[in-house]
Amino acid sequence: MEFGTIDVILSIFLAVMVAYAAKLFNKAESPSSPAKKPAHLVNGAKSTQSTTAIDKDEVPTILFLFGSESGTAENFAFDVAEEAPIYGFKSRVLSLDEFSPHEFENEKFIVYIAATHGEGEPCSNSQTFWDEWVTKDAEERDSNELSHLTYSVFGLGNRQYRHFNAVAKRIDQEMALAKAERLIPCQLGDDDGTMEEDMDKWRSDFWAAARIRFLSADAASVDLASQPAFNATYDVTIYPQQSDHVKGYVSGLEKVARYFNDPVKEHRTGIVTVTKAVELRQAKDDCLESTAHVELSLADTKLTYRTADNLGVHPRNDYKTAGKLAKRCGVDMKTIFSAKGSNANRRVPMPNPCSVEDAFLYFLDIHSIPKHKFASIFATYAKDEKEKAKLSYFANDSKGKEEFHNARYNWGDLLEAFPSIDVPFAHLLEMIPRLQPRYYTISSSSKTDPKTVSVTVTRLFSTKPHNGQEFKGVASDFLCNSIDDTNNHKMVVFVRQSLFRLPHRAGTPIIMIGPGTGLAPFRGFVREFSTRAKEHKFGDTVLFFGCRHPEKDYIYREELEKAKEDGLLTDLCVAYSRVPGQPKVYVQQLVKQQAERMWDLIEKGAYIYVCGGTAMGRDVLDVFRNLVSQYGKYSPSDAEIFVDKLIRQNRYVQELWSAN
Repeated sequence: MEFGTIDVILSIFLAVMVAYAAKLFNKAESPSSPAKKPAHLVNGAKSTQSTTAIDKDEVPTILFLFGSESGTAENFAFDVAEEAPIYGFKSRVLSLDEFSPHEFENEKFIVYIAATHGEGEPCSNSQTFWDEWVTKDAEERDSNELSHLTYSVFGLGNRQYRHFNAVAKRIDQEMALAKAERLIPCQLGDDDGTMEEDMDKWRSDFWAAARIRFLSADAASVDLASQPAFNATYDVTIYPQQSDHVKGYVSGLEKVARYFNDPVKEHRTGIVTVTKAVELRQAKDDCLESTAHVELSLADTKLTYRTADNLGVHPRNDYKTAGKLAKRCGVDMKTIFSAKGSNANRRVPMPNPCSVEDAFLYFLDIHSIPKHKFASIFATYAKDEKEKAKLSYFANDSKGKEEFHNARYNWGDLLEAFPSIDVPFAHLLEMIPRLQPRYYTISSSSKTDPKTVSVTVTRLFSTKPHNGQEFKGVASDFLCNSIDDTNNHKMVVFVRQSLFRLPHRAGTPIIMIGPGTGLAPFRGFVREFSTRAKEHKFGDTVLFFGCRHPEKDYIYREELEKAKEDGLLTDLCVAYSRVPGQPKVYVQQLVKQQAERMWDLIEKGAYIYVCGGTAMGRDVLDVFRNLVSQYGKYSPSDAEIFVDKLIRQNRYVQELWSAN
């Protein structure tokens, strides 16, 4: 069959049209510029995430769940959640104890911002969730229980602790086992120096991945430059002098106690009075050095405690700093105001109404060090171009960030150093974090002194690099100052349970290790030993204590030596680390010297208690692992398992704190 001219022309025309249609179709299917992926999804890395775009109305609300002890994780959660609208999402925020595992089925996207407390434990506001879901037997779960859900985890921990970020790691693990989709790898923040950088990295990766996963959009397409440097959400009302709010306002500790009182969360507050305060150091190398024994009366409160519990103190900032900051903000200390946040989930950290004086003294941490992001924020408030440039240098240059970190400005310092910063009082109220309680291990015995609680406090102090002025710990300075003046020294406190509990069985050996103020719970133990009837006495009671010099900071020396003389202590072993002409000796070395005896006591069922710094705690733990291996004839790995079992049985209990 032969084709005519017209047939050939028609064939060519149809072929061209088909090719053109195919080109148009392929162009519609392929975006002109592919979305930029976060670092963890490039360079050959694989992801099981779907990048199919979904309808805008179907974009899930992100639920941010925080577990926080000091407030840092809570602040991070709200900070990131408030960025959600910028990136195209809605959000809400809850503490972990406000979330029930039954609600998983109603959620599509969950972010955990969880701190690890103590030796690998969840924070107090995470415990219920931890018990009800995290530690739940996997066999009791549906293997695909959370397959409908996407999640991400940011952890807050400290590398000085043995179980660094254990809570975040475990939550991440359990979510994956329940078949939830991990958005990006779990990020572990380190409070020992890089927390802000860790959060910034996670935040950048998180929003990039979230937009790709749910919006098929490039995170770089968000115009961050057009966003305000600080998104103020407080509505602040200043009341005139003749208003009822001002006339009926009651200031001071009663307001503080009512605000923080929460018996449901085991935070029952009481106003206590200092009845006795004495200096425990025999000599000082610096006029600010002080270790105080402070006794507080519980007689007018409903508070009770058990020996070695923790006393939570709601501290008071000093009047001078508070007044100076108020003046810098252009407000009078007696001014009464109310503050309401537009974010219903975020609790304003002060009562309404409140005076400027109460806010700066009791509710806001005006001595805290602003995060480096505030250098950028304050640059937008600065009127002077040189100051603006310096603040921008702090915010954006790597050396500038380091300089800002090392300067250790508090809020007043920063505003004083850059006088052209014109920040509204309402904004500053929202910027400054909540003043958190400080915890001290109780050093009295509830058996011998049920209505009096004592704490042992060392004043924290250092020199500020930017101006040479002295920095003093808010609570420790207030407590140590009561040595010279107990008049009107009142404070709001509450009691938090401790894991330090003496065994019930008579004849049980007790090993106590506590250098410095780590001695506090063991002073309480020793006083309790005296209440035991002869037939209920413990076995050997061995105390390892450490200080710098026997004539300078051997605290409670007379009490301890008398306890040894009276037989309440079988052994009193003291290490000195700063005696001229003698080698430095620490408690862990003394324990090692008595390794064989320690093993003998462990075989007799000894309970071991360690209180003090994390570095000391790690060293002591290593000593016990080694002595178990050597004298118990265990391999190193089996010795570690043996000691871990003692920890699980509460026969090896630690209460440690980081040097920072």
